[in-house]
Amino acid sequence: MMVQKVSSSSCADLAANMQKPKNTAGGPKEAIMGDFIQALKADPALKADFFNQVSIPLATKLFDCGMIPPR
Repeated sequence: MMVQKVSSSSCADLAANMQKPKNTAGGPKEAIMGDFIQALKADPALKADFFNQVSIPLATKLFDCGMIPPR
């Protein structure tokens, strides 16, 4: 889902989303994210699978939008 959202976003939309302040209210979304991060730390195979699926499309989009290296 995240890869599709990033891939289909325009560079302007992606830059705007990266500038938005993060919600640190500690709601259910943050709890799920914390659990997910812990799962990635605990399971090297899960971490490798996640980064293999997410990092290449994300890095490619950031590079194509001129965000890597920052302008």
